[in-house]
Amino acid sequence: MARQKNFEMRHALASFRSLSAAGRGKQKHHKPTTTRYGIHISTMPGPLKTNRELAARKKRKIAASTDKEPASKKTQTVIVESTRNADIVKDIEKLQKGVLESEKNYNSIVTLVEHVQSRNSRLVKTKAAKALRQIFTTLMSTGRLSRSKKDSPDQVTVIEWLRGRYNEVTAELLKWLNDDEESVRTLALEMLLEFVIAEASFLRPSKDEYWFPEALFRSIVKSLLGSENTNRRLLEEFCKNFVDKYGDLTYFTYTSITQICGSDDTKTHAMVRNTVALLECMDGYPVSETVTSPPPSIIANMGDLKKTPAPLKSSSLRRAYQECWVAALRSVVDPEELKNILREKTHLMIKHFMTPELLMDFFTGCYDRGGPLALLALDGLFQLIEKRNLDYPDFYKKLYAMFDRNLLHLKYRPQFFRLVDVFLSSSHLPATITASFIKRMSRLSLSAPPAAIVTIVPFVYNLLRKHPTCLFMLHRANQYDLNELRKYGMDDPYLPDEEDPINSEALESCLWELVMLRDHYNPNVARFCGILAEQFTKPTFNTEEFLEHSYGSMIQEDLKKPTKKPVPIEFDVARVLTGPYKKKSELAVAEVTDADEEKEDDLWTFVH
Repeated sequence: MARQKNFEMRHALASFRSLSAAGRGKQKHHKPTTTRYGIHISTMPGPLKTNRELAARKKRKIAASTDKEPASKKTQTVIVESTRNADIVKDIEKLQKGVLESEKNYNSIVTLVEHVQSRNSRLVKTKAAKALRQIFTTLMSTGRLSRSKKDSPDQVTVIEWLRGRYNEVTAELLKWLNDDEESVRTLALEMLLEFVIAEASFLRPSKDEYWFPEALFRSIVKSLLGSENTNRRLLEEFCKNFVDKYGDLTYFTYTSITQICGSDDTKTHAMVRNTVALLECMDGYPVSETVTSPPPSIIANMGDLKKTPAPLKSSSLRRAYQECWVAALRSVVDPEELKNILREKTHLMIKHFMTPELLMDFFTGCYDRGGPLALLALDGLFQLIEKRNLDYPDFYKKLYAMFDRNLLHLKYRPQFFRLVDVFLSSSHLPATITASFIKRMSRLSLSAPPAAIVTIVPFVYNLLRKHPTCLFMLHRANQYDLNELRKYGMDDPYLPDEEDPINSEALESCLWELVMLRDHYNPNVARFCGILAEQFTKPTFNTEEFLEHSYGSMIQEDLKKPTKKPVPIEFDVARVLTGPYKKKSELAVAEVTDADEEKEDDLWTFVH
């Protein structure tokens, strides 16, 4: 009876499990059976899920599937795009091969031009441009782009059509010079210059005369200079790989810049900046120290020419260089660019100009503007005065006006004093002019930094030695009653606001400013100024030793000096911040509290 009941119980349980599985739909594998007392008992499945739980589970599955769809679509799009580009590249190669094999396939050039002008990927456009470069250079070399009297009307029509497509390609490459990617700009510049070389070599009207595609080359230079994305690296590659290697490219670069700067078109800041940068990058003839003759032409076979063409002559290149710089300087307005030109190119321009007098207006214009520009333009003016006998009216008057309070704080101070030393070295200068410069420098030394004072003192010493008539400016105090001077002082007859050094009345004054400097806070300056109170036994000072002084150099000199004895320092800790100082022994014991000790510790806490 018990066995029968156990059998019925097992049968009921099995029926219940089957019904539960049928009610739940698809059921995964049951949990593994467990063993107890050697009898295998199947684990019961979990409880049935409600309709709400099943709906939530379904939503989660749908959301997970939708999240994965965009990624798969994006990957699929990239694969399709790369496959499409690969197919287009293969078609471009087939079209290029067909055009080069037969004239019947010339219409394929239109498809290649459309690829270059379209919004396809960069790979497709670059591949199509390279294919067109190969096609048109081959057509030029084989003479199929050159017209002759023997050509039939149909042949002339084909040649004109080909040249039209060629112009479309060059126009598109000129737009690439303003592309955001540097690799695209470099590729476009190389292809355009290859077209220039091919035209000059194969499209000459006759072998007996020289011809250059000046219109195309001028468009290249104009697009290159007018682009906001043109950087110095691209200009340096342009000069190094092309302009400096070929004489005619150098010549037509100069003439193109001259025409661009001389035109009435509005010149942007980028164009002026790139123009100056290009001229600075050009390091070939005639500015190079190593290249003494014009470089060769880009035309390979020049043996048929009876005489040397003008672009390859030394005189033509120097004249083009001169005219180019004169036109460019008229366009430069930015002070920083003018400073760079005056600092780097003054000597080269004066050396290589056929008529350096043309620079007179540029130098005088910068000189009249004052400030750092006047300091830098002074060198060019001096070279023109010395070597070219330039007559500059009121030169010393304007030089005197440059001595102001800002002069001694500029970084161009050493260069300026070198030139002033040359200007004032002549013994034929009137004593009134020399005395005015001495007095002006002495007055400025009162507010000058120590490094500038160290420059002024030997400078004044040398001027007094070269012009003995000014020595009495050091010893004029004996003419007055010293007691009255100490009591009432005196009026300095020197007129600091006078613009003309001849009328400044500096000869009636004395150099009391240099006497004041003997009490300067810097001991080196005070000691150095004492040489003017001693006998003038030294012939002259070498001012070059004092021109480059600065705060840093003076500190380094002091640090190098050996100390003869220990430096005395204060070893008693201050007990008060204000008022008379008292030692610890003088203070009452009651005055020193714990709070005072804490304040003292705070005062002497160092943070590392």
